[in-house]
Amino acid sequence: MRIDLSKERIEAEYKVAYKLGLVKSPELKEALKHFEYVKGHTPFYGATVNDRYAYFLNLLTFFRLKYVEGCANCDYRKITDEEVENYFESNRDLFTRYFGESFTLEEVESVIRKRIREEDYEKLVRKQLEGK
Repeated sequence: MRIDLSKERIEAEYKVAYKLGLVKSPELKEALKHFEYVKGHTPFYGATVNDRYAYFLNLLTFFRLKYVEGCANCDYRKITDEEVENYFESNRDLFTRYFGESFTLEEVESVIRKRIREEDYEKLVRKQLEGK
């Protein structure tokens, strides 16, 4: 499955990352400079980046996970217990074990909160794409 890595999408996520304080500049050219630098050096540790697709996939995933985990400049809205319960009820199939038994809400509450934050991040990116 390929993820949308159009130039517009990458620019939008990069600007969101700048607003959140995850990068120093909102300009995509800085990321491209870093890509050229990484491509030209042997990695000390970790995966080797061979192409732009892999580089930007890794970078955008980092931004998303950083937002979900929590960052200093992230202005989160309060996720209510009611939202968590509604998400749990409407997505019960996601929280079912192999033999059909379900996890309890308490067991998966932190996962649900992170999933809701991930949806909030996607809304921020969509807003940026729309130019708002």
